Amino acid sequence: MVIAAIRGGICSRQNNFGCTNELCQTKCGMARISIRRPMTILITLCLGLLGCAQKDSTITSAGCPSSTSLNDEIQKLVSDKSCTNAQDCSHKAYGYKACGGPSTFLIYSKKNVNEADLTQKVDNYNSVVEKCVKESGLSGECSVPNVPTLACNAGACKEQEFTP
Repeated sequence: MVIAAIRGGICSRQNNFGCTNELCQTKCGMARISIRRPMTILITLCLGLLGCAQKDSTITSAGCPSSTSLNDEIQKLVSDKSCTNAQDCSHKAYGYKACGGPSTFLIYSKKNVNEADLTQKVDNYNSVVEKCVKESGLSGECSVPNVPTLACNAGACKEQEFTP
């Protein structure tokens, strides 16, 4: 689409429109309006989305101070992920998303963890983070993390990687 330039209110490309000055001014004015309106709408939408993005946040243990030491304790409990086979490996839902459900899954070795103690600490952590998320009023993305398929890879419990 050729947009006519405007000089002193007269269309400089009259021949492109095949019109008189008066008619051409009307077409040039309409071209100007039709470009300004979408740009205004686009800019308004972008600014609106930026405003929403600033309010959209996921709470992590760092954003919920009462859960930080508990998270550190849990991470220390599951740090030894050594295994001899995949049956030594397990996982627990971990954290909380504003839309509900866990934010991730904690992978650990059953050989090296007191599961009753870990379950109690993870349940407590999840409750603390859920309370923090609900009290904050913030929202987050609502994707659902995949339940991991576990493997004992190079002697350590890990999420099995699939190659297409």
